[in-house]
Order: sequence, then C-alpha cells, then structure tokens
Amino acid sequence: MKYELSGGNTCPLATVTLDKGESIKVENGAMVYMKDVTIAGKMNSSKKGLGGLLGAIGRSLTSGESMFITQATGDADGGQIGIAPAIPGKIEKLSVGKQQYCLNTGAFLASDDSVSYKMRSQK
Repeated sequence: MKYELSGGNTCPLATVTLDKGESIKVENGAMVYMKDVTIAGKMNSSKKGLGGLLGAIGRSLTSGESMFITQATGDADGGQIGIAPAIPGKIEKLSVGKQQYCLNTGAFLASDDSVSYKMRSQK
C-alpha cells in the first residue's frame, strides 16, 4: 500500500494505491474516486453480531459518528482510491505504535485495516 497527500489546506486529497487484496478503512462519504477497487459498507465496530451493532449505535448516539465505515479493497495491483475530508484542512499522517492519539469528532479519515480505535466521551 502506498499513499500520496496533496492539496495542502484548501483542497486536501489522499490518493491511496492498493495491491490486490489490500484493504483500508475510509470514513463514510470521504471517497472522491476509485479505480480497480471494491467498496463495501461495514459496521463501525470491531465486534461482531449484536455486540457490534450495539457498539456502532452507541458511537453514533454519543459522538455523532457514523454507524458505518467504508472498506476499500484492491481488485488488482495498482488499484486507486482518492479520499478527502468533508471540511477543508491539511491531512496529517499519524504513525501507529505505542503512542496513542486523542482526536476530535470527525478527525478520522482513513487507516489501513490493522488500525482500531475507540470512541470515548470527554468527561
């Protein structure tokens, strides 16, 4: 998987190139274009079944986050998907590892399939 960030602060765009079988999670409604990619709507929860459904509903009610997330999978080597945030502003890469991030609602744009996240209400 490769990606390129362009457009700066005014018209940001992330172009992701996927090989066959590679997948990314994309915020619902962020896709601008695609080529040789299959799109599927998934429940916005790491759990399956009723627990996953209730978790997705809870996220939606408490944070305004969508119940669904888009999964994009490459159909062939060199498949591409262009994604952009709903609100203009620079796209930043956050490296995943031991460090954790606290993001505001709406800050998530996309990640590879290995990344998971939790929504928590601010106290």
